[in-house]
Amino acid sequence: MSESCAYNLLKSYPDKVQGLFKHFIPDLWVKQVDFKSLQEVTIQSMAASNDPCNEPCENLLYRAKFDQGSEIYLLIFFPKHSEHWMVVHVANKIFLLYEFLIEEKIIKADSGLPPVFPLVLYSGQDPWVTSEDLRDLFLSTKPNALLSEFEPNLFYYLLEERLQPFGISDCEFDDAELVERSWEKISRMLENRIEVDEGQRMLLTKQLAKRFGPLPAWVQDKRVKGHSLQMEQWGLRLLDAENMEAVFTP
Repeated sequence: MSESCAYNLLKSYPDKVQGLFKHFIPDLWVKQVDFKSLQEVTIQSMAASNDPCNEPCENLLYRAKFDQGSEIYLLIFFPKHSEHWMVVHVANKIFLLYEFLIEEKIIKADSGLPPVFPLVLYSGQDPWVTSEDLRDLFLSTKPNALLSEFEPNLFYYLLEERLQPFGISDCEFDDAELVERSWEKISRMLENRIEVDEGQRMLLTKQLAKRFGPLPAWVQDKRVKGHSLQMEQWGLRLLDAENMEAVFTP
């Protein structure tokens, strides 16, 4: 499914946003989202036409009720290529959203900032080779290490469609049954993907521990959040890495 197909599918069928999250995001918080209250939100400053990059990236923003009356924002990106600075782009959009909510007095100081879940839905044929974690973009030097506690912590959830052998050919969205069958395939394949990723995590954990000893908390955090391709890259770096930091440094 091309970038325009994925974007147009969700734009044309808002109810499929629920299927996307329930089938692809295996986290408990998804069950607390009231998808019946889902509404698309349009903010001009967040439009792809305002992107400072050479190739604008389409995005969709939704708001829904969440967890006993609060609200959550679901922010979906549709990049055409693996973008090294994608996580910076994601962070920019999230802060533009917060600025809008503050300026329009939609939120107040005593209410706090609402949660935002950023999803990158990548449909390119080449592998996604950049990290989803903003912290990975900082230089691993000694001076920087002294300031690491001040580095912003933000990452997005990556979904690579090329890893899923399904699709709706030629962007034909009129056939509701065809759309529904595609989501059923997604659900079955997701279960298999989760099992594979967990096996990779266990193997990588054992390899790291045998090579470098007990794993610090920051490594455990990366291991839990890493996806299949990332863990494969880390496993290859492990062969030549002199220390644990070198395994996770791009």
